[in-house]
Amino acid sequence: MSARASPTARRLVAALAAPVAAWAALNALAAWRFTAARHHVVPAPPVPALVAWTLPGAPALRGWSTAAPATRAVVVFAHGVRNDRSLGLVLAEPLARRHMRLVTFDFRGHGESGGDRVTFGATERHDVARVLAHARREGLPVAWVGFSMGAVAYLLSGVEADAAVLDSPYAELDRGLRSCFGRRTVTLLALGEALLRIPLGAATRDIRPVDRAASLTRPTRFVFAERDHWVPPDAQARYRAAASARCEFVLLRGAPHGGHLTPAWAEDVAAYLDRALPTAAAAAGGGPPPAAPPPRR
Repeated sequence: MSARASPTARRLVAALAAPVAAWAALNALAAWRFTAARHHVVPAPPVPALVAWTLPGAPALRGWSTAAPATRAVVVFAHGVRNDRSLGLVLAEPLARRHMRLVTFDFRGHGESGGDRVTFGATERHDVARVLAHARREGLPVAWVGFSMGAVAYLLSGVEADAAVLDSPYAELDRGLRSCFGRRTVTLLALGEALLRIPLGAATRDIRPVDRAASLTRPTRFVFAERDHWVPPDAQARYRAAASARCEFVLLRGAPHGGHLTPAWAEDVAAYLDRALPTAAAAAGGGPPPAAPPPRR
């Protein structure tokens, strides 16, 4: 038998080469665009009065702090993918009424911060400790309010604020992708999902913020939307099953992923933090913190 391929085999290889190359190129493009940075100028509104700041480092992080004096606490807001620091400004007024200062910032790869990739919390987790350290400079209790990726990054970071509100964090990245985009689409782009390991630093199946819920030691409220395409009911149930006794859960009936960060939402978040946060003396070691609010599951 000749070792040379038959004409039929050569024609088959030639026929398959073009679609396979196109499929591979589509997957590479999808992975590149999925993690591309979302840089843009973030204009400051006239109200509230804001102080701009930059944290130097790799990458540099840009943010705002409300200028009103604070005696109760500092609250950090962390946005989701394709958002920026302006998303958190809805919290400024209800926090100010409770003598709390708002700190809101652009994650790496977003807004005016440095960084050239978006990794859905996998590398953004390194920004969490830096911003919390910046917020703690005033010596007041510090809270973290994270939406979507901002909640995921907090969980993956392994550090905690004095209290937290974690709104719409996906449970596992691979399942979140399938829930959001559909199993058929993710299967078609299987090579692209594998290529995500390069910017993410891990396989999508290994990025599991839900696994950190059991280790939370500070008062933490999880907020889930009933119609969330990233965090469907089964993912929400896994968080409830895994969470520590310091956690409580709120379900927003009829709400989708995003779009629910309204003034009413901000008022509820601010009221919860006012109850859950320790006093300044307790946070500094001068006394025991108040009991956490009773869990709501």
